[in-house]
Amino acid sequence: MPQMQYRYRIQVQTPMGKRRGFLELTLGGPALTGVLTVMGRREPVEGILNRDGSCTLRGRLRAMSREFVFSAVGRVDCQGLTLTVTSGRSTFQVTGIACPRTEEETG
Repeated sequence: MPQMQYRYRIQVQTPMGKRRGFLELTLGGPALTGVLTVMGRREPVEGILNRDGSCTLRGRLRAMSREFVFSAVGRVDCQGLTLTVTSGRSTFQVTGIACPRTEEETG
């Protein structure tokens, strides 16, 4: 199966308000790898995409002086994504729509 690349403009609903960014994913079989760009940081993510479009992701995010390890479950396809992200005792929602790879990162 050839690798496929997707880019999403995302919105993260956090207790401190909405954060915008980008999620770039590369599909190679069921494996997902990518880069999450939010709050001025780029961090790797990895996970699994199931045949029905459901997925799991994990990674870490650095914000100010803290680092958050997270896991996410949800759905992803060529048009968009919805994820429920868990880090420690916090849970928040991430939504995204597909966007061109050349779009400026203004997140």
